[in-house]
Amino acid sequence: MLKLSKAINGSSDVIRKIYPKLASKLSQTDTQKTVKDSSALKESLTTTASAALPFYLDTITGTSVALHEGAHAVTQDLFFQPGNVELQVDGIDNLRNLVSDPSLDNLVNFLTAKDVNEDNAAGYAAYVAEKLTPLGEKIGSNASNAIIAAAGCTSVEAAALLAFALGYKIRHKHPKIGAALMTLAAGWHINNTYYALSALWMDPNEVPGHDWIAFSKYTGIHPAIPAVLMGAALPALAAGLYLMEKRAKEKALNRAIVSRLINKGAIPQEKVKSYWDKFKGKEKVKRLEEELYNHLRSTGALEIDKAGKPILNPSKVDKDAVKILRKLMKEYNAFLDYVAESERDLVNLERETIKSALKPKRGSLLRSLKRAIKESFNLKAAFKRSKLEGVSKTLSIASFGAGISNLILSALGVAVPGLGLVAMSTGLTALALRIAPHIKEKLT
Repeated sequence: MLKLSKAINGSSDVIRKIYPKLASKLSQTDTQKTVKDSSALKESLTTTASAALPFYLDTITGTSVALHEGAHAVTQDLFFQPGNVELQVDGIDNLRNLVSDPSLDNLVNFLTAKDVNEDNAAGYAAYVAEKLTPLGEKIGSNASNAIIAAAGCTSVEAAALLAFALGYKIRHKHPKIGAALMTLAAGWHINNTYYALSALWMDPNEVPGHDWIAFSKYTGIHPAIPAVLMGAALPALAAGLYLMEKRAKEKALNRAIVSRLINKGAIPQEKVKSYWDKFKGKEKVKRLEEELYNHLRSTGALEIDKAGKPILNPSKVDKDAVKILRKLMKEYNAFLDYVAESERDLVNLERETIKSALKPKRGSLLRSLKRAIKESFNLKAAFKRSKLEGVSKTLSIASFGAGISNLILSALGVAVPGLGLVAMSTGLTALALRIAPHIKEKLT
């Protein structure tokens, strides 16, 4: 941690001396949480399965359909009385039939997501708008009906955004769960966007229950507007999460640069001390340092020898100590951020210096060519693998798009010959390209 000219108190001084070892312990804890499979082939297969499984489970259970139609029902009860809502979801009906009569036919119906009403719909929410509630009267009949019409897709889209954000956040520590959540969210988003777009070409007479056609009818808003907003929701969230992550990495780099500047004396200790005196979180830092010191002493993880030297036993650092350490690290980082902001010009100059030092030195043209040729042989195999992975990813995306489109079109009663076969064959090709290098490595 930072070297201050004077120790704040005894416990703070000790904690800062052993901080590098504590930070190393925290790093080991985080690494252990991320379980890495030694088998690349198994990793590829399980990751693919974890991404595909949620789609299947959602299809047979009707989770997103129940959420969609349930939102219609809830908002209908909110704006109209009495709540004459008829709610039906194929997945729930199939599961209910299987539980009440666990026969082979009912099991097949459940696993194949049988269309219960044979209406090319996975569910519906039908209601009779009779008398407005006080809230409905306040906003009017048209506004009430418009909110009911939009509630289904917006509720599923909100769930998709939450799932994607959670999956994005945990994708490094829990890659399979993260991939599953983000893939499921993308599927829901594509389905919602396509449904909103379909209002542009659907005949209102043929599809009287289309949510966005009804929304347009009650509001006068062209269906293209909610379709654009719906389509932009998830990409906007993904861009925001990416920028936030990028910003966090920039701040982490700035903190490292500040520590480097302090260690080499570019930022004098007197200046560091003045920043510390102005830092709003210094009292919290003192409290956490003392709390961590007392906890480590009470558990035997920290001992002080006769010479007054602190001795840390990492194996005795328990979960409670790690929790306190995380809080303390957050405050340390806040102080470094404060210093980085105060010394912005110096930090930027040091950043440029580091970048310049990392640039390869120019040598003779012949030497550069020799090095390039030598490296090309070493990278040839890696390039082939990366190229195959790139093709595999592209085919996976195409397979995913074709599969989702096939599901949507089938639900709408539109048959596209061969689309399902294209999705399946493209997916199998992508999987083959993904696992081929690993099989080759096993055989050789």
